[in-house]
Amino acid sequence: MKIVTLLFVSVFFVFSGVVYGAGADLYKGKCASCHGKAGEGSAALAKMLKVDNAKLALNSATTQKLSNAELLKVTSDGRGKMPAYKGKLKDDELKQLVDFIRTLKK
Repeated sequence: MKIVTLLFVSVFFVFSGVVYGAGADLYKGKCASCHGKAGEGSAALAKMLKVDNAKLALNSATTQKLSNAELLKVTSDGRGKMPAYKGKLKDDELKQLVDFIRTLKK
């Protein structure tokens, strides 16, 4: 039984890494400097930009309530001081980012 459980857990983590790995890498390279490593936002950046840190927090209930289409639109078109990534990232990369943002729930 222990071997089956260990095998299941191992497969789960490998599969999770494949699914979220690309999105995680994109997030780290494009988003984490403003939105924080765990989606908590960057208080220092929020202060510098004179915005509420809650607007940078991707792990917030407000952000997590947005539909995938809404998150994709913001990621693609930008919002406020956030740059647009349409034309800079491929459509599948933008979707990978949205999928990864979903993993940032508090």
